Parts: sequence; structure tokens; C-alpha cells
Amino acid sequence: MKPPIGFVLVTYNSPEQTLFLCERLNAMFSNPPIVIHHDFSQGPLNTAEFSGNVRFVEKWIPTKWGSITVVDAQLSALRLLYSEFDPDWFVTLSSTDYPIQTADFILHELRESTFDAYIDSRPVKNLHLPIKNEGLGGMSTFQHTMWPQVAYNRYVAIPLCSPAMARRLRTPSEKLCLPFTFLTKRLTPFHGSVTCHGGDAWLTANRRVAHLLFEETPLWRDLHRHYEKRTVPEESFYHTLVANSTGFKTSPDNKRYTDWRGCYAHPRTLGRADFSRLLESTHHFARKFPFDPEVLRDLDEAVSQKHHLPQ
Repeated sequence: MKPPIGFVLVTYNSPEQTLFLCERLNAMFSNPPIVIHHDFSQGPLNTAEFSGNVRFVEKWIPTKWGSITVVDAQLSALRLLYSEFDPDWFVTLSSTDYPIQTADFILHELRESTFDAYIDSRPVKNLHLPIKNEGLGGMSTFQHTMWPQVAYNRYVAIPLCSPAMARRLRTPSEKLCLPFTFLTKRLTPFHGSVTCHGGDAWLTANRRVAHLLFEETPLWRDLHRHYEKRTVPEESFYHTLVANSTGFKTSPDNKRYTDWRGCYAHPRTLGRADFSRLLESTHHFARKFPFDPEVLRDLDEAVSQKHHLPQ
């Protein structure tokens, strides 16, 4: 029998937190398949400390924040997961993610699901609005009314300079671009029936979606070449590939709890003060947590008690 669920992690630091998360997943899901792509050029990690159900990508690649290397690292781990284990569902995680439901709750929802993927995906649009220097903030960056414009400038419009140059100029690279349709139709994959989509990078999906993401079809190759030159491609590559492939049913709820209040590039870090919100949530995982084993174990206990309360 094939495993009902597997996990893909892309890591570069925090080996103790990575090990702690894997041990928690082992306890919850009875040693599920876990594949980790760790960038050993950025920090050490002792693979011998991990249980036998955990695999590591041997031909790992150096990763760089906001680059296509993050996508390539994740897809290399996904390929290994399906070549060795072939689970019904996969979940992408970082070391700072943590479960906020029981395994029974998560597996029941996935077994009964009518969706192929839970992915925070929405169309990218040119709203003809100016990009401001300050961040979006708000309850969720990806749900902000300005996000489609930021994403359009980032992924579709023609950049006038590199992200590194924009940083030296102290202005968002999304401001320094040409958003004209006559250019984007000629210089990007987004013409004809191919449309750009994007959203939060973390997803849960089934076996069919896994193969779609790592099998190098002509559309996959066109998109990969395009996103090689774009910033933060993991927030658009998967979304665009799934949205432009027929026969897949997706939910915009990616089963992740994040708190973006007052934040832009990264969500708020979570702790004991957030327990009440986490326990009210129906999401499967939450992020981001600093590494505090005592807090995380207390969260485990609170989640267990929540699911054992009489209905």
C-alpha cells in the first residue's frame, strides 16, 4: 500500500529545528516518507541523526533566496519523494512550519477531498496602479488589493534593471519595469491562452499534481526559462503551471496559517500568545515558528486536547 502522505522540505540552516519537525511528523504519521533538500554550502546538518524514512537529496544545489534555485531544490526533493515512495499526497514545508491539527484530521480531509491541490493561487493582473516603496502589510500580503499589480510587475512586465541594481537604488524592482502588453506578449510566455498566476509558495497536492510539477513538458520548460530571470519565482511558477494545465481542480486555501499583520516580506513569527488563534484555525500547518521545543510541545498538547473535546 502506498503511503497516504509525504513531506518535502527545503532547508539551509536550523538543523535542530529541522530534526525536531521530522521527529514530530514521524510521531504523528507513523514514519511517513520525508525528503529534504539541504543546502550544505550554507550550514552543516548531520544526516545520521535522522530516522530511516528521511531521505536527503544527494546532488543538492546551492540555493539563493528569491531565485529559481529554490524551485529547483524543491522539485529535486519532490522527484525523489515520488521515485522512492509515491505517496497519495505531498506537503511542502520549511523548518519553521509546524502542524496545528492531528494526523487523523489532516488525513481525513485529504482522503475526502475533491481537490487535486490546495494552493493559494490567483490571476496576476495589470491594474495600472503605481507601486509604492513601502510594503503592503495588512492581514495577508497575498490578499492585498495591490498584490496583483506587484505580481504583474514582478512576473510579467519587462524589468529595466536587475533586483541587485534596484536594491542599490533603494527602490523596489517592481517599480522599474515596462508593463506594456505589446512587449509582454512578445517577450514572455504570457500570450495566447497562457496566463500568469501567483500566491503563497507553500502547497499541499496529490500525486497527479506532483508529476505535473516535475515532469519537464514544453510548458514547464517555457515557464522555467522565464522564471530564471524573475524574483521569488516560487510564488508564481507552480501556480502558473497548474492554472494553465487542464484537468486539475484546486482550492485557494493552501492549508497554511500565517499572520501578515504589519508585515511584508515575511509573516510574523508565532509563539504562545498565538495559541488561541492557532487552535481556532482549520489550517493544517502554521508558520513561522522560532525554535522553542517547550512552546512547540505545549502546542502539540493543546492541539491534541482540542480534538479530544466532546462535540
